[in-house]
Amino acid sequence: MEKVDRKRLVETCTALKRLPHLYEKAQLFWGYPAFFDFVDDVLVMEPGLTRQGLPSDVYAELERLRMAFIRYPEEISSPFLARDERERLKTIIDQESLRKSSIILDRH
Repeated sequence: MEKVDRKRLVETCTALKRLPHLYEKAQLFWGYPAFFDFVDDVLVMEPGLTRQGLPSDVYAELERLRMAFIRYPEEISSPFLARDERERLKTIIDQESLRKSSIILDRH
């Protein structure tokens, strides 16, 4: 079985590549805490704003990337993260893990 290079996961996103402006930003922010801000900005619609929705396959790829980053932060994080960025990333991952746990608990 071939080992997955998680640092290059964005490159595997064929649906995201159809939207070059989003693909380029995903590549730029991958490995940094700013990736989570980027995904939130793309996926969460502010009340009162109107914009075209994302294709479901693009949405799914962004969610898959987010979940991979949460699950494998040490493999995906840039080696150039400053200390404050590492702390922010840890906080984001802790919050995402709590959010995911609360969703699972709410379903039961």
